[in-house]
Amino acid sequence: MKRWMVVALVALLAAGLVPVAVAGIGGSDGDRSQFMVEGIVQSVDIPVDGDYNYVVLMPTTGTRDVKSFVRNATPMTIKLPKSLAVIECVPPPGSVAIPLSDVGFGDSVLARGVIDREAAEYVAFRFQLMSYAAD
Repeated sequence: MKRWMVVALVALLAAGLVPVAVAGIGGSDGDRSQFMVEGIVQSVDIPVDGDYNYVVLMPTTGTRDVKSFVRNATPMTIKLPKSLAVIECVPPPGSVAIPLSDVGFGDSVLARGVIDREAAEYVAFRFQLMSYAAD
């Protein structure tokens, strides 16, 4: 009887751990479908037609998939859905939503999003304008 209880306990533990191991949780590679980049705005394109706006950045830092742009000092294009709110990070009380048209050349921004590997595009799901307190 005790032997069957031990077998049942081991089976229950294995049933709980196998899906976690198969899902790759805790792997060393991380989720390579997402990106983060911080950089300086070079240009903003807000087309009248279409579902996306485009921002060209000179990246200063970012995740592994962005490092080649940083190393080679190559501008990268970030695709922003028209419905995406631009967040301006300001000193207390915190942050406010602003229109993309308020973002201009030389502004420091941070973008997070997903990488569409088939189209070789970086599509943002969060876009922040970094403001700094006046001295």
